[in-house]
Amino acid sequence: MIQYNIRTLGKNEWDFLELVTFGLHMKPVSTERLHQMDLQAVRKWSKYHMLGALVYDAIEPALKVDQTFAEAYPQLLTAWREKRDKALRKNMLLDAARKQLFKYMEAEGIWYMPLKGSIIKDLYKKPGMREMSDNDILFDPAYSRKIRFYMEEHGYQTESYGVGAHDTYLKEPVYNFEMHRVLFSEKPGAEWNQYYQDVKDRLIKDGSNSFGYHFEENDLYIYVIAHAYKHHKGSGTGIRTLTDCYILNEAYVDHFDYEYIGQELAVFGASEFEQTLRSLAHKIFASEDMGQKNRLTEQERELLTELMYSGTYGTVAGMVERSLKELQADGGTITTGTKWRYMWRRLFPDMGFYKEYVPVVYHHKILLPFYTVFRWGRGLIKNRKKITEEIKAIRKK
Repeated sequence: MIQYNIRTLGKNEWDFLELVTFGLHMKPVSTERLHQMDLQAVRKWSKYHMLGALVYDAIEPALKVDQTFAEAYPQLLTAWREKRDKALRKNMLLDAARKQLFKYMEAEGIWYMPLKGSIIKDLYKKPGMREMSDNDILFDPAYSRKIRFYMEEHGYQTESYGVGAHDTYLKEPVYNFEMHRVLFSEKPGAEWNQYYQDVKDRLIKDGSNSFGYHFEENDLYIYVIAHAYKHHKGSGTGIRTLTDCYILNEAYVDHFDYEYIGQELAVFGASEFEQTLRSLAHKIFASEDMGQKNRLTEQERELLTELMYSGTYGTVAGMVERSLKELQADGGTITTGTKWRYMWRRLFPDMGFYKEYVPVVYHHKILLPFYTVFRWGRGLIKNRKKITEEIKAIRKK
């Protein structure tokens, strides 16, 4: 388990978690309880974790019967309701675009499998409750060029192609496709890639089409947890990961073989993470009164702190902290030497970085000095804010 600087969760954080619990159970919160909360702060946490639609569903009945909330938070509640409605519309648009793409792939004989959010969202109790960022799809990489042609012909811009684990396509107003040639890039480590090297052999053919596939329930959960663990070890992951864990276990509790799940996740070193995450999800979300929150173990409190303050996509500070601790394995205070080694690696990444993200440089190493200067210049222009945050995080350690 990654050690994390423990911060005590305050009242607003616990109020937010309580409303998430009510939303998951589709139970309206009472007006009396809602009056005890700072809705401005709760809204902030809801946005931070992409759970605004779920939380608004929990508070909407109280807002309808008590107009004092509208008087106290007129702009906030209007914006919140509009955001909830847009989240539902976005999910519908992404679903429709995904179905159109699958229709094309069926006609062309290209096998495919939807991933992550597009599967998990349908396990939540209400459409739109689980907000979507993009469409993640695993497909036959032999047809990457054909998929690119289809996407660009349908108005998408190619954000990235042929690098990393997936190709990315964007189109206004909300469309974002990540077409996975593999489930994991080389970055997490050899065990991840080896485990999913022949991933199609692990898949089950859909009964309703000719070229669609899906994971068996246990293997779906293993992949979701493995993906969450990758982020946990990187820049961090948020409360939506905890709600996904809870929803999956509620949906498939009679199907899951936890002994098998633990054995498979041990390949990634993620078995303990899954057990802690699952126990934490049950204690936080199993009942609306959150009566078990005072029974959290030290590991569970530590993980909850990370999830709360990392947000949906993690933080730069979290990434720096984990990287520094990985470089300094003795667990002691981060030394100046460790900080310099970290900065050197960021300025001059190893060849594995170029193999995955800049293959032309990997295969033509004479280009390395020129690309290095280009990369630094591009970073200062496009990622100045992130670089500043990273430097501040290093100084604080």
